Amino acid sequence: MRALTGMSAALSTAAAIGSLAVASGVLTADANAEDTNALNSTALSSAAISSALETQITDGAFEAMLAENLSEGVPQAARAAYARNLFQPIWTYDGQSFEEAIRETARRHDAEITPRLSETLMTIPRQPQSAEQLAQAEIAMSCAFLQLAEQVSRGLQDEGAAVRSPKAAPAHSQTTQALLTAANGDIAAGMDLVAPARADRANTAPAIEPVSGAFGSRQAPRDYQDRQNWSALNEELEHYRDIAADGGWRALPEGELIEAGDSDPRIPLLRQRLEAEGFYAGEQQGFFQSVRLGDMGPDADDISRQDVYGPELQNALKAFQARHGLKRDGVVGPRTLEALNESVESKIARIETAMQAEREIAGRDGKLIRVNIPSYQAEAWEDGKEVLSMKAIVGKTSTPTPSFSDEAEFIVANPRWYVPTGLMIRQKLSKLRADPGYADAHNFIVYDRESGDRVSAYNVNWHSSEAPSRYRLVQKAGPWNALGELKIKFPNKDAIYLHGTPDDHLFAEDERAFSSGCIRLEDPVKFASWTARAGGATDDVESAVRSGDNQRIPLAWKIPVEITYDLTTVEDGEVYFWRDIYQRQEQPVMMAEPAQISSEQYASLQAG
Repeated sequence: MRALTGMSAALSTAAAIGSLAVASGVLTADANAEDTNALNSTALSSAAISSALETQITDGAFEAMLAENLSEGVPQAARAAYARNLFQPIWTYDGQSFEEAIRETARRHDAEITPRLSETLMTIPRQPQSAEQLAQAEIAMSCAFLQLAEQVSRGLQDEGAAVRSPKAAPAHSQTTQALLTAANGDIAAGMDLVAPARADRANTAPAIEPVSGAFGSRQAPRDYQDRQNWSALNEELEHYRDIAADGGWRALPEGELIEAGDSDPRIPLLRQRLEAEGFYAGEQQGFFQSVRLGDMGPDADDISRQDVYGPELQNALKAFQARHGLKRDGVVGPRTLEALNESVESKIARIETAMQAEREIAGRDGKLIRVNIPSYQAEAWEDGKEVLSMKAIVGKTSTPTPSFSDEAEFIVANPRWYVPTGLMIRQKLSKLRADPGYADAHNFIVYDRESGDRVSAYNVNWHSSEAPSRYRLVQKAGPWNALGELKIKFPNKDAIYLHGTPDDHLFAEDERAFSSGCIRLEDPVKFASWTARAGGATDDVESAVRSGDNQRIPLAWKIPVEITYDLTTVEDGEVYFWRDIYQRQEQPVMMAEPAQISSEQYASLQAG
């Protein structure tokens, strides 16, 4: 049982406090009051303790102590933790239990107790007898935790309140949350919030509960999204580290396509490769069973030939393809082969990067629109929790969607489509030259840019090089409109926005890079309705769409938008390794490919 009956609970009374011990990383309470460190019989007032703590925090000594050997922004983040608690004590440990917990946490993260950290631990009073000593203990505990966090996180520079995210997202302080979580009775959980990767604590962190102590009840800091995404990444990290310890997997040689029923000497190697990662387990699918693949017919493993690509193995490959952002066709082609030959070390690095990204977004306050390009997914977030998710279509490789941050400002119901000049040249001009009637047939209106007058497409010389710059092509609102029922605007230099589409069938595809750069939403009305509510709009989106009128719906306050390019994410509790569709990231490390499979190797693969 985890007890929160340490220092801060003892401050309002001279009664004995329960001592806390650390056993195997779990805090337990010792009910024997005679063995505890009690204050003297004169109770200390909360006002005196708060005053002493505020004095020591605001006089500059606290920040000077933190600034030494810690990254920029950390002192401000730590001070914010105390300001949030009105300069009342935050730690629920006594000195002895705190030091034991710090040492245990350092062992879990393969960190060391540096001379500086050891010196800080020694300054913690074991039997505080005054408000000043209690304040000193508070500050020393915070400093010790942050010193270890600096080491575990490999630098807190991205976590301090004064430092902006590398994605140019609004600044936030994950360090503040980590410190409050640790002080609230769980140093291990607090450290996990800043650790770049953890593999030994996937599902063991208990939820943090409100604390009742000397100064009344206070709500613990918000944890991750029920820790589900974090735990999923931790579990996968452990899984792939185990694979690496066993030697990883062998690469498959290049060759012809392998399709259902084919005979190929690489089949035994493919079987071993999928089995190594857990996608194939002979008669049954491996533990990756989140994809419904349907009935593929008779059991492929009933066949006697081991070089035949049967349905059971094909099912396993389809599951692999689904988890790697590939078309689920069960065919071993060049892109699937590339994914199969990515090294286990590369996947470990991917997961570690994803854990940092997860920590960043989970600590965000307020509303957020997030679109991740490689996963073709649009999401709505509230206070670090995903509340809405749907499929998205992003730009083609020839017209890629950029990554950037902005703010949504308004929604347009039943929008008109003002065809960009570049797109008009690439996609429309040849059709208008072949038949000016194309404009009327597809509900386009032609305007003279200089006069603003509407002109007939038949009166325009579309073969002139000046036509695209002289005339504007506008598509009328309606079910034919390329933007669908609405668009969500966040004005930016690339003219990127979210919108609907009449081409709903494209959302059935696994790989959805089809647009000219903008982002198409699977259910734009649902997403826009959330955006309107989150942005304090007074107009109802569904009513505006039903009216058929072109209507602008302003947001009372802007909503942050992030267009990201994360190649490893958690979807419905499962880790996905997406394709680098625009080749923006450093190429993954591949397994060394054997030059060929000799007859002896083939025989051993069949036997093994």
